Amino acid sequence: MAKRKWRWSLPLAMFFLFMVSPMAYGDLYSEWVQITKGVPGLPNGTRIVKTYYTSNAFRADIGEEIMIMDFDSMIMYQLNTKDGTYTKSNINETDLMPERDGEEIQAFQQMLKKVIESLQIDPTNETKTISGYVCRKHNATLMLVDVGEYWLSKDIDGCKELRMIANKMANVFEKDPVLKHLNIAGVVDKLDGFPVQMVIKATRGTTTITLKSIKKKPLSKNLFKVPEGYTIKQIN
Repeated sequence: MAKRKWRWSLPLAMFFLFMVSPMAYGDLYSEWVQITKGVPGLPNGTRIVKTYYTSNAFRADIGEEIMIMDFDSMIMYQLNTKDGTYTKSNINETDLMPERDGEEIQAFQQMLKKVIESLQIDPTNETKTISGYVCRKHNATLMLVDVGEYWLSKDIDGCKELRMIANKMANVFEKDPVLKHLNIAGVVDKLDGFPVQMVIKATRGTTTITLKSIKKKPLSKNLFKVPEGYTIKQIN
């Protein structure tokens, strides 16, 4: 169960890295409101997501779960604040398809690459103010299927830095046979502004993630370490 949870958590980590990395090489704190409705496998409700970002590490607090990624060591920690346990995984050694053989994995890699390359983010003339920022609506399609909408703003300083950190992350994950096909840099290049809100459409529901606040401030290195008293839990 823990290993399955790890495999699903990595894409979530990548999503928030993509969302909160506009100001490379400066410490950054942001809060987001996540609203889930009718998504299979996920409870309905509203959660506050807190993110902490530096040029060397990333952390996301999501309910009782804390996710920490160390870019230098490529180690990811998942903490459960309720029972005081954590798991430790090497991202470059992550087995996303443990029960598949070489040909199946290669086919999956090619499919993933094709899907990511099909992503289109097209601007519209619709605008509105979200969290104090004037945003323009962009429709997102994947394999010609409507998968949601981006509300992008040019009022948030750091779009150039967003592309810088995307290139850095692309180089980091180039070593992974699956993650390299996520093409983070390519996705960021399609954005004309900072994503203040995203509406992600699932089969029968939606997840809406909205920026609540974002600011630069010095972050303690202890935020990116496992606190004393936590017990390691093996990934099965």
